[in-house]
Amino acid sequence: MVRLSLRALIALCAAMAVYVSVLSWRGARSKAKYDSKELINISQSLKNPSSRVELKAPAIGEIADTEIAANTANFKQVLLSWVRENPTGTLAWALSLESNERKVLVFTEFLAIWMRESPQECGDWLISNQDQAFVEDGLLRAVISRGQISPYHGIKLALSLKQRSWRSYSLNGIYESWVPKRPEQAASYLEDLKVLPEYESLVLLTLATWAKQDFTKAYEWMDASKIVNKQELLEFVFVLNCESKPKYFLDWIFNDLEPEERGAYLKDLMAVAFSRHEKIILTGVRSMSNYKKDLCFGWIAVSLSNKKNAKYQEFLDKIRVKKTKEEFRLLCYRKISQQSPDQLMHELSVVELRELGSFRKSLMLSFAKKSPQKTLLWLQSPTALNLLRELIFYSQDDTVSGMTKNLQLASYFVNSFPQSLSQKPMIDGLLTSSFVEAKQVYDDYLTTLDRMLTDIIRVQISKNNAEAYLEGIEDQAFKDLYTSKLLMHPKHKLKQEDLLLFRGIQSESLRYKVLNFLAWKIKGESVPQFLSFAESHYLLNYSLVSVVLKKWGKFDQVKASEWLHKHSNASWYIAVSANFSAQLIQSSVQDFREFAERISPHKRNLYINKLTIVFSETNPELLVLLPVALNIKKYLQTSKKEK
Repeated sequence: MVRLSLRALIALCAAMAVYVSVLSWRGARSKAKYDSKELINISQSLKNPSSRVELKAPAIGEIADTEIAANTANFKQVLLSWVRENPTGTLAWALSLESNERKVLVFTEFLAIWMRESPQECGDWLISNQDQAFVEDGLLRAVISRGQISPYHGIKLALSLKQRSWRSYSLNGIYESWVPKRPEQAASYLEDLKVLPEYESLVLLTLATWAKQDFTKAYEWMDASKIVNKQELLEFVFVLNCESKPKYFLDWIFNDLEPEERGAYLKDLMAVAFSRHEKIILTGVRSMSNYKKDLCFGWIAVSLSNKKNAKYQEFLDKIRVKKTKEEFRLLCYRKISQQSPDQLMHELSVVELRELGSFRKSLMLSFAKKSPQKTLLWLQSPTALNLLRELIFYSQDDTVSGMTKNLQLASYFVNSFPQSLSQKPMIDGLLTSSFVEAKQVYDDYLTTLDRMLTDIIRVQISKNNAEAYLEGIEDQAFKDLYTSKLLMHPKHKLKQEDLLLFRGIQSESLRYKVLNFLAWKIKGESVPQFLSFAESHYLLNYSLVSVVLKKWGKFDQVKASEWLHKHSNASWYIAVSANFSAQLIQSSVQDFREFAERISPHKRNLYINKLTIVFSETNPELLVLLPVALNIKKYLQTSKKEK
């Protein structure tokens, strides 16, 4: 501090001496000895003497290690002096540092200063030495700082970097500073970077940064470009900015966009900005034409349509054109159904549900997935049947003369629900085409019901309470359907107790359907109980017995053979025996012969006939393996005489 004050005093005295000499006549000759720039410097020293005093930098490398470690302002000032006086010597000193930690610190500062003082020399050295571990931090900082001064040179350096992450970081850093200053220039240069993997991120960065300053120009640039996903990018950037100036963007939508482009942007604007800027937006909407008001009110309603806000109906009611109102009502319902479908299913009347059209199916399916227990109750309610009645009735003509016929047809399907139908009812004047059309509606409804039950049961199985729901089902037809869906559900694991559930099914068609399904799923060790149950309920048939006996034969061939021969009087006995023989001969010729010999003599011709058909599809030569008692030649001769 003493030295600084002394120097300042000497400078001040010198300046005063010069000043006095200039004023004096004799000082005129002395004035000529001073350059004008020196006089300016002296004047500045007079104003702030201490600011012009510069420390004499120590020799290169002569600085305390603590200064480097702390990265002090003094170290940075000394480093700047070294670079200006002798960049080559400074570089040599930095490279000679033994501590890698110190080397990283020094190069981080040194490269940024060197790039600023000698960009070409520094850039060449950086590209040649970029593989050195200690240069990474300083390299990235230096390249980006160069790009802030000369974007083209900075990009050239960035493109010379080997590591992709370094290149991406540098390019983004350069564009972050370039776009705010010269957006058009930065955007136009993107064409030269089109082949780079960083191209898309740079496009988005340019668009987003430019849009903050001037959205209209940024939009015009992007809209005129050939970028494939430009509409997605524009909408994304619009969402980022629209809340800050809702009135500006509302006007922009109607003044700058084509009618077919407005919907997506109005949707985003209302979704992002309306809740926080309701008064501003409504003030702008009130001054618009009725057509524009309807669009705005519609998208406001959509933005408010969620399970916590019923205010959307208020804005739907403001829409004047009926068609437009219904379109936006459906959009509101779609949004609500994604969050709370049970809200809609509870609020909408049967007529409103019918008028939903194709959306009704997705709503019902969403209802089943989100609220399975409520859905199960709804399916058993009068609403489900009344909806079916409405759908059938309005699928027909609406003339007065046909109303009675349509009501009868609707009642026919409702009374049969949920069973499948194929026979046309005896209704006077009912055309086949009318029945076919009504049946299509009915079958579609059953398909939707089937998918709903599948989702409901899946959830119930995961909670281990699927069987418990059966107790709460009163309608027998619906109970049969539920039980059959449960037993045949992909997630349901078959067990012995399932036969008790099956016993509760009263629908004959569903019983056969489920039983044949279970036959394919049953395990070999459970076949005896399964067959016993099926026999006690008179459900044995060729298809079922063939399937389960094949599984039982693999598990216990002896008992399976005995069971089959005990049922030799069954109509399916010979056909099943032929199939079972084909399985036996693959595992043991001896077992096959023993089985065949136990077939009654008066049935052997039929057996060989069926066996010939079975073997002809695979290996007809296996017929020679029949036991002697079953003379194949004799059979063939007998067959010829019979013909």
